[in-house]
Amino acid sequence: MFIDTHCHLTSDNYENLELLIKETEPNIIIINGVDKQTNKEVINLANKYNHVYAAIGIHPEEVNNYSLEDLEFIEEN
Repeated sequence: MFIDTHCHLTSDNYENLELLIKETEPNIIIINGVDKQTNKEVINLANKYNHVYAAIGIHPEEVNNYSLEDLEFIEEN
């Protein structure tokens, strides 16, 4: 078994995301969110697949685009 501790598997980057994630089993993947949209997406993926975990936050490239609401979302989740 392998564990990928940092990947960006989101629908913005892959057309066949669901198939790709299913093919990673039984390995464990930790998908990282970088902004409001991807944070929500990776949480949904982690809730859907037992071998997927979410790490959420704000990427340094997105630091000028976040709001207080985004920080509250991160704290709550």
